[in-house]
Amino acid sequence: MKKNIPINIALLFALLMQIPLVSAETADSSTLSIKSTQPAPSTSLTQSTSSHASPSFDSLPWLAYGHENLVTHKIEYLQTLKGKPTLLMFFKPQCPWCLKQGKAFNRLLSHCPNAINIVALASHGDKAALRKALWKMKLDFPGYLADKAMMNSLGPLPATPITLIIDESGHLHSYLRGYVKLAQLLPQLRQEFGLNCS
Repeated sequence: MKKNIPINIALLFALLMQIPLVSAETADSSTLSIKSTQPAPSTSLTQSTSSHASPSFDSLPWLAYGHENLVTHKIEYLQTLKGKPTLLMFFKPQCPWCLKQGKAFNRLLSHCPNAINIVALASHGDKAALRKALWKMKLDFPGYLADKAMMNSLGPLPATPITLIIDESGHLHSYLRGYVKLAQLLPQLRQEFGLNCS
């Protein structure tokens, strides 16, 4: 069982910036793996990069924020997703890799319909453009405009798609940066969460 280790937000995203984005030339099943939010033994992620300590990823109430549903326009909370692993996929308009990741997650849901939750979160952008992007992705899971308080805590995202993997208790488990193929992701999710998927 992995321990929940506090992660400094600024430092985690600094690390994310150092991981290369997936490009059309490098997008294959060996490009990206699930990145644990636990630091390596020689690395400390608990020190602040500024004079004010940033809130840790572990302390953020990931499933407690209210997000605006881009279809119904209602504010919805994600606490009901506890009990299963949840993938929070951040997307933006005009992001072809977000489109590909969304399709891969649709296939993941078809393989594991009752074992995992997936949510698309738009970090920013014009609502009309976000709804158009959501329509293009044709997702089998809901899409939201992310809560401003959550995004203020996260700070600017270095790129999209970025997917945060939240465990059954609502804590950050790991993250993905860039497009990750289902053939790579599914075996890792089975191993790490014991998913019962076809």
